Amino acid sequence: MKRLAIFAALILSAAVVAAQADLRISGIFSNLHYSDESGDLGGWEILVIPSGASTYTAVVQLSEGEAPTVAVGTLVAKAGRFTLTIPPGSTLSGTYKGVITAKDMRLETPAGPETLLRGKSYWQ
Repeated sequence: MKRLAIFAALILSAAVVAAQADLRISGIFSNLHYSDESGDLGGWEILVIPSGASTYTAVVQLSEGEAPTVAVGTLVAKAGRFTLTIPPGSTLSGTYKGVITAKDMRLETPAGPETLLRGKSYWQ
């Protein structure tokens, strides 16, 4: 019985590793939304484009009640975890960390965690 449990754990671990290896990092991630009540645009939208092995270019938009602030940064990913660095010169400058899954991106921001769904751009 003990061997069966160990074997099952190994199979499950291999399946998780295989799923992470197949994870597509690139895509559009957004929680950008329009508020009918206030007339404001709010949220984040990030377009992730491959630019090298485990390295991506990220076009980042943040709107807090007005037209979005846009910045370009470098995203480095490993096993679904990432670090996004936006160079000095933007109000978004800094280093952000998070996780990308098949369904979403969970981004740690100075204002707190944000969940951005994988899919179409708000602007489409």
